Amino acid sequence: MKLKNVMYTGLAAISIWSCSKDDDSTPTTTPEPGNQAPSVSFVSPTGNVSADGTLWNSVSIELSAADADGSVSKVELFIDGTKEAEFNSAPYTFDWDSKNVEDGTIELKATVTDNEGDATTEAITVNVLNVLLDYNLYDGFLTSGDNAIRFTYITSPAPEKEILYISEIGQGTFNEVVQRPADFDGDTFDVHLLEFVDDDEDEGQITTYHGIGPGVFSPTPATSIDFGNELGQANVKFSDVPDHDYALIFSGGNTNPIAEGTERSFTIFDNFNLGYVYLQKGGEGSYLAVPFGVDNHNLSLSIMNTSMQARSFMDDGINDTANFLVEGHTGAGHFSPAVNVYRENVALGGSAFETNFHVPNDEDEVFDHYSTTVRLQENGKTYFHEAYNEILSAMTKKNVTFAADNKTMAQLNVTATTTDEFDFLNMISQIKASDTFSFRWNSYSQDDNVSFPPIPTEVFEATNGVFNGSDIAFKEASIVLWLEDL
Repeated sequence: MKLKNVMYTGLAAISIWSCSKDDDSTPTTTPEPGNQAPSVSFVSPTGNVSADGTLWNSVSIELSAADADGSVSKVELFIDGTKEAEFNSAPYTFDWDSKNVEDGTIELKATVTDNEGDATTEAITVNVLNVLLDYNLYDGFLTSGDNAIRFTYITSPAPEKEILYISEIGQGTFNEVVQRPADFDGDTFDVHLLEFVDDDEDEGQITTYHGIGPGVFSPTPATSIDFGNELGQANVKFSDVPDHDYALIFSGGNTNPIAEGTERSFTIFDNFNLGYVYLQKGGEGSYLAVPFGVDNHNLSLSIMNTSMQARSFMDDGINDTANFLVEGHTGAGHFSPAVNVYRENVALGGSAFETNFHVPNDEDEVFDHYSTTVRLQENGKTYFHEAYNEILSAMTKKNVTFAADNKTMAQLNVTATTTDEFDFLNMISQIKASDTFSFRWNSYSQDDNVSFPPIPTEVFEATNGVFNGSDIAFKEASIVLWLEDL
């Protein structure tokens, strides 16, 4: 009986072990795959887009959106964080008026949502530039007076020369922001400043700047803003004047020599009050650089500083005239306040030009830097060189020939031909248009040709029809053409 019980126990254990093994072999269930996120991307901003990607006016935005395991529920477009459009089906395109945002870097963001509620976002940045030109002309840049008529206008480049904008300029400063016209998609344009003085002998002047790009336009040299506010005059009387051959006082013309008791005046500004005196005797030079206030002053020249650097300029051409100027700048930049350190204007009659002069020693730290302007006339040609940050000892004369096609001003095109590289072409023409009307045209170009601009109807009406570019032809003309290599 005991043995039987043992057998039953063993069978039960085997039975229990068999049941446990069957439970472990039951297969597990594989989970369903999760939802895949949708995708979205910018195909393009198209329309008014320049080569460098700058946008303006109306721009077409095109998006691409997809969902691999479902469907796209909606696509949203945000511009600088503001929702501008929502699409529930393709095509995902939107015509965006970029003038609704300020110029600068703008974020375009697209968000796609699928049928399961999952979303994906893609963002790009673009540069918006709807300002065609931001004018900044200081008071006095153009002719003042009750009888002066002044305009500025913008045209598309030749050959179209379409008038894009025009405005009459009153007295004082001129600051105006011009928006890009909807139908103009060019990268460059021409800017014209026109003056007409209505008096006994009518005179007009146009200054043309070719190849200007969008942005701030301030074509002025040193302006009153650079100097600060005008404070008044310093009136100076000189005493104890030493013996000398050459004198330059307060940026005036050289007077040789100056006498005891000579008086000079110059204007004092917030950022400029330096009175500079330079005397030369033989091979020696002496100078004074004295700050002045608004008042009457007596200045003894017995304390002239005699430590100076000797410099020279030489051109061995067959020159008719020479104009040579070295300026000392009191601040950084070409248009910072400056004084004339040395000036020479001389008729040569077909001779070489050589001049010797002095500048303060570097350690005296009178000036931040120097600039030089040289103009030489030789055999009917004018050679011009302006060095912004150095004192020239010689200049390279660039040879150029040019042709002026047509005698009617509205059709005038001037083309320069030269093997020399240059940075811009400047043409000045003094034109006698009739017995009572003459005008001057200054034209600056970074290309090798310039063309006379159209005259707007507003100008024709304001000048009583005198300034009509389509009718004006050369009666007498004098043209000066030069290249500049910056």
